[in-house]
Amino acid sequence: MAEMLPIIRDQILNSWEEGLGQMEEEEIVRFLEWKFNLSVEDDSLLTMSGKQEHKEMGQRWSKRLPGLLLDQNKTEVRSSSKSRCIESGEAFLAGVFETDFPAIVKDNRLLRFYDYCPKFDEEVEENNATFAESNKFKESEYFQAMIARVNLKTGIPSDLSQVSLMWDMCRFEKA
Repeated sequence: MAEMLPIIRDQILNSWEEGLGQMEEEEIVRFLEWKFNLSVEDDSLLTMSGKQEHKEMGQRWSKRLPGLLLDQNKTEVRSSSKSRCIESGEAFLAGVFETDFPAIVKDNRLLRFYDYCPKFDEEVEENNATFAESNKFKESEYFQAMIARVNLKTGIPSDLSQVSLMWDMCRFEKA
């Protein structure tokens, strides 16, 4: 990602300078200003907008179920040990209880069961049938037309892996 995205950006900029693609000038300015500034650790962090979303969701649930959620003695919260999950739970609880909320119990066996289940590996992760529908969609004319539109817009030939990489970066930066 760190190596490939700046190369893709430079290809898009070169393409635009050659009069290819359909990028607007304001989009090109954003590309010129863009720097890849993520580290491997950032992949596991909750974004500020994610934190805000969880807090607001907690506020909505506390209004919907006031008798159930306002007693922290009746509330047990579980999370995996992943920092993003713990932060999500804390933000949700801050929305529900505002200040004083119950501790989060880390429980990977419940919430990351697939890490402990060889059957999951065999029957899901290593099973081509698991991804059959996803693969059919990626091969469909609709999905291929989307890839073609990205290529037309950027002015560079991109394959599925490159478009997916751009999509992932955009999702992360928009969040």
